[in-house]
Amino acid sequence: MSRRSRKLILGNPDAMDAKLWSRMGKAENEYLPRGSVTFFIHADLGSVTFSRHVRGQVTGYASHRADGQEIHVKEIK
Repeated sequence: MSRRSRKLILGNPDAMDAKLWSRMGKAENEYLPRGSVTFFIHADLGSVTFSRHVRGQVTGYASHRADGQEIHVKEIK
């Protein structure tokens, strides 16, 4: 399994109408919950898992691709 870390924002996850969306270019996709911190896009075989610190604030996420790659994204301050 390949693992890469980046300090980039891959898409811009947004909360609209209490739902989580991603915009990449003109494409918009809704993230659907698979668990409390893991989400997936219906048309994609991968998933996204958010990481949080002890107070619950999101500090980053890992994108788990169907081909086994993991892309780790950390919060940019």
